Amino acid sequence: MRPYEGLLTAMVTPFHQDGRVNEDAAVALGRHLLGPGGSHGLVVAGTTGEAATLTDDEQVRLVELVVG
Repeated sequence: MRPYEGLLTAMVTPFHQDGRVNEDAAVALGRHLLGPGGSHGLVVAGTTGEAATLTDDEQVRLVELVVG
C-alpha cells in the first residue's frame, strides 16, 4: 500500500466540559476508527480536529497519544 492509500479519517478532538482535551476519549476514538471503524489512517489535529483552537503542545500531545 502507498503511504496515503485507503481511507484516511479526519478525527475530531474530544474535549472535557472545561475545555481541556479529553485524552482518554481521543485514544479510544482513534482505536475505534482504526479498528472496527475501518480507517487505514487518521488526520489528527487537523481542521476538523480543532487545530485553530489547540496550542502547539496540545497538538503534539494528541499525535503522541494516537500514535502511541
